[in-house]
Amino acid sequence: MAGAAGDRLRRGDGIAAIRSGSPFVHGLTNHVAANLSANVLLAVVAGPATPRTPPWYCSR
Repeated sequence: MAGAAGDRLRRGDGIAAIRSGSPFVHGLTNHVAANLSANVLLAVVAGPATPRTPPWYCSR
């Protein structure tokens, strides 16, 4: 039990550090996960950017 409480404290410290810095995060993810990733970043007061891949990059 003591280990689980310690893990929660460390996670809480990490989230507090992110919120205090309010970082801008460039997300490299697919279009399916982009919305979820952006919402998680917004929940911890980070600034998300999940741009779409340009069409010329995907074509062969």
